[in-house]
Amino acid sequence: MQYVLLFRLDEKRWADLPPADTARLWAECDAFAQDMARTNVGRCGGALQPTTTATTVRERAGQTVFSDGPFAETKEALAGYQIVECPTVNDAIALAKRFPPLQLEGTSVEIRPLMTEADEKKRWGEEGRSPG
Repeated sequence: MQYVLLFRLDEKRWADLPPADTARLWAECDAFAQDMARTNVGRCGGALQPTTTATTVRERAGQTVFSDGPFAETKEALAGYQIVECPTVNDAIALAKRFPPLQLEGTSVEIRPLMTEADEKKRWGEEGRSPG
């Protein structure tokens, strides 16, 4: 089963870290990603630019509206993602628990299973595609 690990960080807390701590955490994150590649668990992933670079698109009263920043107001901002292949959700949880920045307050990892083709067909019909 494939799962996406969604890494969330408190951007202000991250920005306020001493440079040595930031460098150490980046190195630990790199080792974490390399280990997932070495064990053939990781499928793809990446870090995201800060929320200050985000643009959100919404539909309001028939008009498309663009705004700067993320959709939700929260201290924890989506910082990156990793798609992993694990036999069970418990294996995905075990991976998520190793995410180095979890030691920082305001950091979390959300784990969600990806839809399979069969899931899509069940949800959207035989075409297997979402409407729109």
